[in-house]
Amino acid sequence: MLNKSSYQNELDSIERQARGNAKKTLSELLRLPENLEKVEFHRETVAQKKSSVEAMLKSAVESNLDGVKTGLTQLSKAQNDIMAIRDNLKEIAKIFGDVKEASRKLEKVKEENSRHSLLATAVDNVKYIFNVPECVKSCQKAIDESRLLQAHKLLCDLETSRNDLLLELHNHQTESSTEQFKRVRNYFEQVQNLRGSLEKQLFMILSRVLDGVKKEPKMIVNVLRIIEREQMADNLFISQYDTYGFLPPGRPLKWRNRCFETLQKTVSERISANQAADRSQESRWITINLEHIRQATLNDLRTVNMHCQHTFPPVYKIQTRFLQMYHEAISKHLEELIDKDLTTREEIFEILSWESEYYSEGLMKHSTLSFDLTGLKPLISEKLKLDLKDKYIRLTKTELTNYLNNTLRLEKGEWIDNSKEPSSDSEGHFKTELPYLISSYCERTMNEAKSISDDLATEVMNIWAEEMEHFHRSYLAALKDFKDNHTGNRQKYSFYVQQIIANANSCESIEQCLIGHRRRFTPSKTYSLEDSKLDKAMVNYKALSKTLCKDYLMEELAEDIKQYKSVLFTAKWIGSNEVMQTINATIEDYNNDFRHLNDDLHLYLMSEIKRDIQTFYYRSMFSPKIAFKSPEQRKQVCDQIQIEISSTLILFNKICPRCVNENDPFSETIVKYILEPIIMTDTELLSMALELIKTHVLGLKLEKLTGFLAMREDLNKSAAEAKIKEIIEDSAGKTDDKYLNTDNFFSKI
Repeated sequence: MLNKSSYQNELDSIERQARGNAKKTLSELLRLPENLEKVEFHRETVAQKKSSVEAMLKSAVESNLDGVKTGLTQLSKAQNDIMAIRDNLKEIAKIFGDVKEASRKLEKVKEENSRHSLLATAVDNVKYIFNVPECVKSCQKAIDESRLLQAHKLLCDLETSRNDLLLELHNHQTESSTEQFKRVRNYFEQVQNLRGSLEKQLFMILSRVLDGVKKEPKMIVNVLRIIEREQMADNLFISQYDTYGFLPPGRPLKWRNRCFETLQKTVSERISANQAADRSQESRWITINLEHIRQATLNDLRTVNMHCQHTFPPVYKIQTRFLQMYHEAISKHLEELIDKDLTTREEIFEILSWESEYYSEGLMKHSTLSFDLTGLKPLISEKLKLDLKDKYIRLTKTELTNYLNNTLRLEKGEWIDNSKEPSSDSEGHFKTELPYLISSYCERTMNEAKSISDDLATEVMNIWAEEMEHFHRSYLAALKDFKDNHTGNRQKYSFYVQQIIANANSCESIEQCLIGHRRRFTPSKTYSLEDSKLDKAMVNYKALSKTLCKDYLMEELAEDIKQYKSVLFTAKWIGSNEVMQTINATIEDYNNDFRHLNDDLHLYLMSEIKRDIQTFYYRSMFSPKIAFKSPEQRKQVCDQIQIEISSTLILFNKICPRCVNENDPFSETIVKYILEPIIMTDTELLSMALELIKTHVLGLKLEKLTGFLAMREDLNKSAAEAKIKEIIEDSAGKTDDKYLNTDNFFSKI
């Protein structure tokens, strides 16, 4: 009642809403007076719409009624079917009650049928049952004579007979079935032995497949045919097991899997057998063994490529399978070699470089092979490879340290030997074996590392840089000891100078070696010119070559001429050119050895010697220990100075032309300006002469000329100071910046 009232209220609400909408529509249509003429038109339009809507509603109602009618019809039919099924089930239940009784009555018939089926199977196989001993002998003879297909047929016939009997016993189990089952198996026991004999023969042939496939491919094909037949038999028995719950004795044989295992074992044995050398007997044992493995593997894979793919069934994918087998066997063998604790850098290098060759034309990418290598795992695992590389780097560092120490020990022996001067190169420069020994060892080591990987080469180059830095310190200390021993007794080493020259050249050669190796082995992106250890090492050896020139060779010369230098600008020196002649002669004599320096070092050394001589000469001139007595004496000394300076400049121009230039401190023009204040007779012109010095002799401060002017007999020290002070005050604030440059010769006196 409540639902009906609610439904009526909803209809009333809809009707009111419809009337409201109609009013709104009419008010819109009749809003203007001229629209009244169209009332009939609007009425007809509304009537057509109404008719259309009513037709749609009628169609929808009829469609729903048809659906309800169909549903009621189907429900009625389903009810009738259910009633019929119920009646049928009652009838079937009644029939089954009768069948149960019939089953008990037919039990003896069932037993008789089972016995008949078993006897029928025995009759079908009576030929083999009574001829088992003869069949066994024939089969064994065929196996012994390698008539494998015939032997397998005989064996299959015997097994079929046995299996049929056992299946019947399994299907008709009685109290005596177990005993009968056991009796049948014992009777056919020789069949199982035959299978073992055939299996042994088959897999012995398979174990020699890589040799046999070239000589007797037919035999290999027969073996594979038998294996595939047994595989199909396995599949058949396994599928029947779900139906009968019975598997013949020994099934499934899984000979196909056994075939793959045999091939894998054969490959592993062939790899392991290539041990031609032993570590205790041969230092290159690992190289020899790996080469044997490479050759044997290449030959075997050629055999697989040329013969096996035509012999084995396509389903075996024998090329891919053999490739995987050899890859795994070699990988395992390499792991075993690594586990033996490789003790030398050469052994690790052989392993790592052999791995690189493995993937090259030397083996896997050989022109006679056509394998897809994309599915292969790494021959050596990344972790193991990293461990090997770390160990390689450690051993390289240790060996390098020992090598450099031994090389330096031998080098020191050459210095101390003192039996002959060092050897010379084609240009006459003294040399030692040190650069060659270092460079050759470095090149060999870097070539090894680079052949493995660029990253390893970079790491080894860093080790070289570190060790060369350490060697630099040891080398410098050894040279210092050599120098100290020589200084204590200058007669002890007859070829001291020559040995120092050779070592200076060697340092420069080592620097050039390092530069060459860096360009060759280290990509530019892997080092920084500012902070590279290698750059530091190069700078050190360059500096050491100059140190040997300046602090060793130059000091040796200085020791021989110091007694003569001390005489310059003393009373003993006046009127005699012997002092400078002796100094120049000594320099020229030493140059007979110095010329064996490399060209750049010779230039550097002679430039330093020239600068040292000039510095001492001018310093002695500006701080004299003499005073002139007359203008004539002044002129005589100035002439002597010009002669000595000229002869010295001529000497250096002769022995090393490149160290002399037009602005040389000993040039005629500069000497003339400096000597002018001494030569002139009129003191009134001194100011002009000093002005000329200040203008043309850059870097020479006039304050330094006080003692020099005071040598004049007509000018005491205070007067000289006054003259110089006057010039300085007059030119205050007028000095050009170029005369303030301190980086020239006279500013450093």
